[in-house]
Amino acid sequence: MESSHHYLDQSSPMKFNIGDFVYTKRIGGEWTKSEIILHRDDPSNEHEYFVHYEGFNRRLDEWVHEARIISIDDYLASNQSIVDYSDDDNLRKMTRKQKRRFDEMNHSLADLDPVTAALERDYAEVHPYSFSADKDQVYHETCPGDARDRHLVLLSIS
Repeated sequence: MESSHHYLDQSSPMKFNIGDFVYTKRIGGEWTKSEIILHRDDPSNEHEYFVHYEGFNRRLDEWVHEARIISIDDYLASNQSIVDYSDDDNLRKMTRKQKRRFDEMNHSLADLDPVTAALERDYAEVHPYSFSADKDQVYHETCPGDARDRHLVLLSIS
């Protein structure tokens, strides 16, 4: 079976070798670290490389012209920003639920309007949190001690 592209033999001068890690310019214009899997000549006798983008699914691997590939050393010397996709936390947008949870855990009274801040302070005085040094859990008292005792007395009379 004859293919329109033939694979290069070892005698062809190649800028990069199979297994080399390089930076490849993706369709969107971002430079991404990738590994060279295969190489070939296209019909116009230019070199093409089949690359796997690090941190991406293998189905996104593609054939790339040599002009879109530079070595890691050249890339670092050019002072361009490195796009690192190995950390998925930086890529994902925060969902509404995640944002709500984050805001609940990380709010401060300075961020609130004066009325809401006063209500928050009053609530914190009535409902104190106690932190245990031995455990990571937070214990919440539902009502102050004297009110709890009065409530228990009323329950014992009924």
